[in-house]
Amino acid sequence: MAGVMNVASSNATPKPLSERQRAALVTLLGDEDPRVFAAIREHVLAQGPAAVDWLRPHLISRDPVLRKRARALVNELARRNADDRFLQFCLRCGENLDLEQGALLLAQTRDPDLNPEGYEALLESYAATLRERIKPRSHARTRLHLLNAFFQNDLTLLCSPEFALWPNANYLNRVLDTSVASPLAGGLLYLILGRRLGLPLTGIWLPDLFLCRFQSSTAEFFIDVSGDGALLSRATAVRMVRSRIPGSREADLKPATERQLLAALCAQLYAAHASEGEPEEAARLRRYQLALERPRGA
Repeated sequence: MAGVMNVASSNATPKPLSERQRAALVTLLGDEDPRVFAAIREHVLAQGPAAVDWLRPHLISRDPVLRKRARALVNELARRNADDRFLQFCLRCGENLDLEQGALLLAQTRDPDLNPEGYEALLESYAATLRERIKPRSHARTRLHLLNAFFQNDLTLLCSPEFALWPNANYLNRVLDTSVASPLAGGLLYLILGRRLGLPLTGIWLPDLFLCRFQSSTAEFFIDVSGDGALLSRATAVRMVRSRIPGSREADLKPATERQLLAALCAQLYAAHASEGEPEEAARLRRYQLALERPRGA
């Protein structure tokens, strides 16, 4: 865990550069020799987010070399900033963290230009549509059928285990953009929308299988989110899980915490990036996974 803690605690504020020093670095950024760029790259990145302010004017420079390198550095700084934000979220939040916020912060580590407020507004528009369709005091079964119909007919979400090792099928923004999801990502989206509707849902993640449990004072259902959305009794859910996962028990239907679900998503993305031959991305997701699995206060 030392690596996780070092990342989280090594954000010392660098000494600001003088205007003359910044001008010298900008001049060197325009040098066509890649060795010069390699030599000064870390000096610029060490300035952190403050460097973006004096790099931004050069994003529209007439010098193509300067423009390209300024863009590369601004993007790298944005990714590092997103990385820091998500790691702090992982280390700070408890078991019942905000799953929607966590999934969007995670997505921003891959796409630093992502606008979280835009996706939050999109999710709220979906929830508003569902609120119009769900009558007040309607039966739990009716509410869940309407949510399932929205997933299948409005979102046309294609959810399959064959997408588990596709990075784009696991980041929430890409899932919303493409309607292609791994069972885990599809289940998390179902859970997020259900929570916006005030439904008493919890998530259960098993290999290639995501169930949501609806539990109120009068009803309990298990929803096969990663399948056809069927509503199952506890006994039927136990039989289904046993048929798919030999050796499983009823105790395996215990809901996971939001923190555990986000850790599972990071673990799956770690495997996905590794299978795509992206070791740096895989290492990044592994750090997140370890941060989420780390006992609080340890």
